[in-house]
Amino acid sequence: MRYRALGGFIVLMFVLVQFILPEGYAQAAGDTTPVSKQLSEERETASTGLDEIDERRLRTVSAGLENLVGELQWDEAVAYLDSALLRYPNLEGALMDMKQTLYLQWVAYGETNQVLDDGLSALKSARENLHGEVLDRVLDAVYGWAEYTENAGNYVSALTLYTALADARNLNGAISRVQYAYALQLKEEADYLQAIENFTAVKGYLDAADQIKDCTYLQAQVLLDAGDYAGAHELYASIFGYKDTAKKIIECHYVEAVSLKESGKGEDALPIFHSIIDYKDVKQILAEDVQMADAMDAWRAGIQPGEVIRYGHAVKTANELEWLVLDTDPSRQALLVLQQTDMELGKFMDYTSVHPTWHLSTARSYLNDAYLQEHFTPNEIEGICLTYIKAEKNPDSSFSPGNDTEDQLFLLSMQEAEKYADVIKSNQPFLVRTPYWTRSPGTTHGSIVCYAFSAKGESSQQSAVIVGYLRPAMWVMWDMVTH
Repeated sequence: MRYRALGGFIVLMFVLVQFILPEGYAQAAGDTTPVSKQLSEERETASTGLDEIDERRLRTVSAGLENLVGELQWDEAVAYLDSALLRYPNLEGALMDMKQTLYLQWVAYGETNQVLDDGLSALKSARENLHGEVLDRVLDAVYGWAEYTENAGNYVSALTLYTALADARNLNGAISRVQYAYALQLKEEADYLQAIENFTAVKGYLDAADQIKDCTYLQAQVLLDAGDYAGAHELYASIFGYKDTAKKIIECHYVEAVSLKESGKGEDALPIFHSIIDYKDVKQILAEDVQMADAMDAWRAGIQPGEVIRYGHAVKTANELEWLVLDTDPSRQALLVLQQTDMELGKFMDYTSVHPTWHLSTARSYLNDAYLQEHFTPNEIEGICLTYIKAEKNPDSSFSPGNDTEDQLFLLSMQEAEKYADVIKSNQPFLVRTPYWTRSPGTTHGSIVCYAFSAKGESSQQSAVIVGYLRPAMWVMWDMVTH
């Protein structure tokens, strides 16, 4: 059984002085011989061949050492022994035994009284002053302390001790084990942020990666309950796809909007409600609440080209798609908008055996089918107007623009791109974008006009089978959007 209590001050004498070493530390250091018997044998061995002068010297050293240890002056005790070793080189064996025992007692004091700094100081000093098997015994004592604190659930101390030993022993496995256990303890105590930090430190250990997601999920709920909707949304979005995070993000919006409405901030609540129009009783709130009707009237009166509205959602994240307002049509109560965020790369046409046109293009088929279904809810799709798309001829091209169409999503023509160029160019993120397609034919076979809106705002053209940005436009009912 390991010694757990310090019986008194150490008397480090191998000759003529009684030793007081905690029983069990010989076993902790790898020696199964009872301590009292071991010290008795060492005392008899050390006495052999010593004259009265050497015995008196050892007795003096031991008394001085006992006083220093009694006052817990551990560093001074080490220095005192080093001085004795210089003065009495013929007593090196007995003095080194005292030194080893001093370090073991130093560690024992720290462990018994749970003074971590003592253990760390003893370890640092021992590594500077001891070598070989003598040092190994001290390292074993510190390792035993680390094991005891780990088993007792004191993971912070165990982690500190294991880490201090790491460059002397291969303890990566022990460190990961303890840090993981500590993270679990923090999670049980609902300290999710600290748990995340510790799980992250051992991300490859067991299921730590999944635990990070779960703690993030739980912390997001804490923030949501506390009214920190933005913080909760950010955390849910960071683990989008885990459990029901998509629903939780919508719940964040709903709770925030209701809170704003109830505090008289209908204009702030309006865009949030519109972003979750199909959730719970949102439609009823917008239809029946007087405050929300007033907010809608104020919004309609204030929207202008160059503003940004939110409509639909990106596929890979929970982010709402943002659209740049190019024009308004009060008679239709609709807005012409151009996609601003999460644009996709794609070809205008998969082939150029015939000159590419909008009505036959791969881009048109994709935008009005797969893209539409993936990025918008059924209710949002209903809010996108079916628009007559005129096949406008490129005045510099001899190629036909194809047939007129009716589409919900479409690409701008070169004439439309030029018409709204100032609005588009004023939106700084697009000054250096990869070229995006228009629906206008180029001047060479197989080419389509495209715009990069560089600093000069110049247009260009490229082959329809080359990859460019698909930047759709649409007319959307203005009571369906948020900004």
